[in-house]
Amino acid sequence: MAPSDPSITITNKTNAHLTTSKLTIPDHNGGVFINGKLTTERTTTPTIMVENEAIGSEDIRKPWPGIHAAQQINNPSGDVTLKNRSEGSGSIEIGASIVAATQTIEAGLNGTLNISLGGEKSVLETGGSAYKQILPFTNGGEGAGPVNNPTAALNALNTSTSSVLRGARIIMNAAYINLNGLIESGRTDYTLVITNRMHNEAAGLPKKTGLHELKTDKNPYFTVFFDTDRDEYVVSDFAHVGGYVEINGHLANTGGGKIQVASGYPSVKIESQFDKPFAIKLKNIDLSERADGRLVINDSYKPGQPTIYESHGDYLYKSGERHELTSTHSYQPKEGLRYGFTIVEERTEKKTESYEQSSGFLSIGFLSANGDTLKDTKIIPVGEPEILESGAYIYTGSVNEPDFSYDSQTIITSDPVRSANQNINSEGNIIFGFTTTWQVFTEKGEKVYHKHSMKADRPIAINFTGLKEPKLDIDWAYNHVTIDGIISDDRGV
Repeated sequence: MAPSDPSITITNKTNAHLTTSKLTIPDHNGGVFINGKLTTERTTTPTIMVENEAIGSEDIRKPWPGIHAAQQINNPSGDVTLKNRSEGSGSIEIGASIVAATQTIEAGLNGTLNISLGGEKSVLETGGSAYKQILPFTNGGEGAGPVNNPTAALNALNTSTSSVLRGARIIMNAAYINLNGLIESGRTDYTLVITNRMHNEAAGLPKKTGLHELKTDKNPYFTVFFDTDRDEYVVSDFAHVGGYVEINGHLANTGGGKIQVASGYPSVKIESQFDKPFAIKLKNIDLSERADGRLVINDSYKPGQPTIYESHGDYLYKSGERHELTSTHSYQPKEGLRYGFTIVEERTEKKTESYEQSSGFLSIGFLSANGDTLKDTKIIPVGEPEILESGAYIYTGSVNEPDFSYDSQTIITSDPVRSANQNINSEGNIIFGFTTTWQVFTEKGEKVYHKHSMKADRPIAINFTGLKEPKLDIDWAYNHVTIDGIISDDRGV
């Protein structure tokens, strides 16, 4: 059996920066074909996983490792994941297109996600390839026909939660951007765990030598020390910052677009993995500062000043206009935008013409095409339908077009080839006459271009997340907790 469930996994366990070249899992890869039709099905989703596992620090000698996707990543029927450790500050830089049914791209929550696609026709889809999401609702499930269940297709586009882009700062540049997935910038929930590994490091320090910063399992949001004079952990230098998102390009949304930017007050949890009678001191853990988030949209369909969303205090300002921070916000792309793609189906048309001719008494029949004719035409696929190599595209259509539209065009790729008379069979005798049958076969190659388009001017939801009041949760053995310095302002914790 030919394998049809491939995967690519790249795991970096060092603190070195990771750069990837071209990674590809074809749309159709392996399997058994009969009469040009794939007869085996995948049992698992093909995946491409690129992950950094090393723990880093702000020390340049042991940095948080990042990822640079320098060339295209192509897995149109599967999932692509690029991932740094969530607690770190490793960044991800993407300089070429990613084509996938779903995608998860997670820089460290203190790192930057920078996507910059060159070319005047480059397309970035934040929620994975939208065309893959509607193919199951077309005739045959492969796009070789119109969408036959528009309601289900719309629901799939609007409710997909399988794709996400995450980072402290997110910057996107492409000629065209389909904002059809979740974008999350910054964070409002912070957790510090004093691990067993940290405790082992602390236990190995020489006694009565003062304060030592712990190097094991470092957290980018807190600095943790161990006081060898008092057998006490000291946590300090907490910082809460808002999210930042910047988007530059011709913007569209086929459905499911949502942008979340961290702002407001934080929620902090501190806990230990061990049950030992050691004290902990919180020194200058200031939760009183409210973070401000910022979203900058430079929509090339709307030249002029960018649209800027900024949170300050209890309010959100949209290009200077004040709104309640808790109210619902959205960005409306240019009306009439469409998302188009073409599925190419290569096939061979085989036509069989069956003839029959009867001769009368003492007569002779001749094999000519003047007898009765029965025609049988079979269409045999050559491989599986695939998207046109140029991929999906975004264009301006009409505001009155339906949610989904479809058209097709057939191109003859090879001239018809007609065979000589075959399978000649004659029955009867010279007295009562003969009945003669024969067949003629004709073959020609053709390609069918199935042209699809769908509405791409749906509103993009915008949400500035965060607490109205700060929150601190401490889960510590024996309740040996000391507070030294500011915890919060008069709003309380």
